[in-house]
Amino acid sequence: MPSVRKSLFTAVLVSATALSPLAASAETITGALAKAYQYNSTLNSSRAGVRVTDESVAIAKSGWRPTITGSANIDYTNTRQANGGGNSKLTSGSYGIQINQSLFDGFQT
Repeated sequence: MPSVRKSLFTAVLVSATALSPLAASAETITGALAKAYQYNSTLNSSRAGVRVTDESVAIAKSGWRPTITGSANIDYTNTRQANGGGNSKLTSGSYGIQINQSLFDGFQT
């Protein structure tokens, strides 16, 4: 019986040593994310793909935004009359603004 006690004591001692908590180090979630962004090339590649998709959405939406066009014109005419009738001066001008907004583009973006 003493050998059973001895082997039981040895088993308890070995398992207590093996299961004892070791020194653990903890890291903040911010630090872990910073390291992941810095060292994980797959993550950085995926993040770049998301940025490209975000930019594509902005470009696609730009076709639905209104466009504004402006124009202006001024004409000046000075005509000399025959037989000493004097000069005739004519000034005319025009301006305009055009605003376009797409409502439907045939299911195209």
